[in-house]
Parts: sequence; C-alpha cells; structure tokens
Amino acid sequence: MATAADAAVDAPPPPPPSPPSPRPPPPTDAAAASAYEMRVRVAPLPPLHEAARAGSATSVAARLRAGDVVTAATDWGDTALHWAAAGGHVGVLRQLLDAGADVAAASIFG
Repeated sequence: MATAADAAVDAPPPPPPSPPSPRPPPPTDAAAASAYEMRVRVAPLPPLHEAARAGSATSVAARLRAGDVVTAATDWGDTALHWAAAGGHVGVLRQLLDAGADVAAASIFG
C-alpha cells in the first residue's frame, strides 16, 4: 500500500521557471528619428546638443570653452555626440571625441 510519502517521491519535479520576457526590439531608425524630431519641437535641446545637431563646429567649440560638459545627457540619454552622429557631422564628431565624449553612452533608443 502506497503512503503519502511514497506519492511525494514519485511526483514529477516542478517545471523550470519561465525565462524572462525579452526586451521589445528598438524602434526603427525612422521611428527614432520621428520621436527625436517631435521631442526637439516640444523641449529645446541643451546648447551644446543643439550646436552638434546643427553641425556647427564653431558653436560647439564656443560651448566647450564656456564649460559645457561634453558627456552631459538629456533625460532621454542622448548626448551631443548622438546628435552630431545623427546629422552626419564628421568634423563635429571628431571635435566632441577629442573633448572626451563617451562613445558608449546610450540613449533610450540604444
């Protein structure tokens, strides 16, 4: 005759825990670009970010001389380096990198 203890020994083990749900994929480049354009209309960028977005090496140099922090990020995590890269402003990218911009900085879009 089987006892309750025997039944517990014969019971199958519980299933393994489910893996954590994967993070949603990042938005497409077009969706990110659209979100950033809308953001700029609603909340102005810091002066260094705006100079980098415009691709103005002269303005970037002036902002850095004025003490703007090259690694400063907005609440979305974007830095002046992100804006220079998004605009394809190679000269400004080099300028920011020479000033110590963080190439590993990640915004909400990665």
